[in-house]
Amino acid sequence: MRDSLQSVPAPMLDGIGSLHSEDWIYKYLSSSNPQAVVPSRLKLEYRMPSYTDMPEADRRTMSNICKLESQRLVFRAT
Repeated sequence: MRDSLQSVPAPMLDGIGSLHSEDWIYKYLSSSNPQAVVPSRLKLEYRMPSYTDMPEADRRTMSNICKLESQRLVFRAT
């Protein structure tokens, strides 16, 4: 039996750190309605979840990782 999660599309965050500041990413992850920040055409059940219940330190770490990852990708390309 196939894992049902394999067929669920995830929100694309690839490269988001190269498009936005770390502060913007933190605000996006902290939004109670992420679709108000970045509209999604995905079905409701596949849209970006709100991470408002996650501790602030964890959301800051996630936004920092997104930014650092984008810098690593730029460094690799040069």
